[in-house]
Amino acid sequence: MNKPLIIFDFDGTLRDGLNEKVFAFQTVAEITWRLLKIKGEIREYDKPAMQERAGRPVGEIGKEYWHKGFEQKGNLFTETYNKVWGDLYGYYRADEKEKTRLATSGKTSLTQEEMRHISTNMPPAPWFEGTQKLVEDLYKEDFPVGILSNTSTVASLEGEVDSGNILPFVPIVHTGSPVDTGKPHGYALLHCIAAAWSQEKAPELLETLNQSVGNKDSKTHKETIDKILNLINKSEKEIRVLVVGDGAPDMEVAQNAREALKSFTNATWNIETLAVTFGFQTRKALEKHEPTGIVGRPEDMNKEVLKWAKTGAFSLASAQQPKQPNGSPQNDPTYKKCSL
Repeated sequence: MNKPLIIFDFDGTLRDGLNEKVFAFQTVAEITWRLLKIKGEIREYDKPAMQERAGRPVGEIGKEYWHKGFEQKGNLFTETYNKVWGDLYGYYRADEKEKTRLATSGKTSLTQEEMRHISTNMPPAPWFEGTQKLVEDLYKEDFPVGILSNTSTVASLEGEVDSGNILPFVPIVHTGSPVDTGKPHGYALLHCIAAAWSQEKAPELLETLNQSVGNKDSKTHKETIDKILNLINKSEKEIRVLVVGDGAPDMEVAQNAREALKSFTNATWNIETLAVTFGFQTRKALEKHEPTGIVGRPEDMNKEVLKWAKTGAFSLASAQQPKQPNGSPQNDPTYKKCSL
């Protein structure tokens, strides 16, 4: 690729979805427990404390509800929980005509009272200050940009796409790979790399790649990605990627992708990470994964991403590390983390 690829997580990195996620977890749990007649108390969480990042991570709320329900109902709870989650966001993102249809169709797990509750009380989830402009600026300067997030944010992403907040500025939106089962999406990141390269160098392969995502046979998707990676490996001297995210899975994505790329030895694959602490996880949790850099405010992230995109380094000298082909820069004894 002519320019480096920048991959963003969505909620907690580009968009402030904290209050929305707390509300969604709470509401989905209540509806799921109602449907399955699960006994137990769903307690209200201290949202102000969580906003100040002093409370428990949002993901832990979902896990707590999930484990309680799973203990009583097993896989039926998982299936119902996932359906309710989809129904909730499907209704919330729908236009008024579609909402009216859903309210009378009988095909949603939500009662009309729950629909009114969602419409009235779902908190806003604005983009962090300057982040939308950052994505637009990268796009205008021809940097390939992507969003890589988990499947629980699919509806949120679709809403942003429909409202014009993402497209055309982010041509690569990917929520996971069928190759990745039970672990962070190493191959989902490789999908983004393959998609960005194909879009620029071999558009006909991009269509094949996108079709392979929907194939239930994960082998097909992996083979398609590997085919494109082989072409990249033979034709490119260096591929540079920056993963920006607020969670441990975002850092693990990069680590898993580095491992998967070790067999492609001709090109130099430089995958670096920028962790942000204004999202859903603490600095302490993120530092365990030794990101290339850590920033604490959206304006710092905006500045550092642009700096890295144009120069290959962050602003602080401590963020500039030796290049480590096909491996993690953290393995080098001279490596030092950047901390703003």
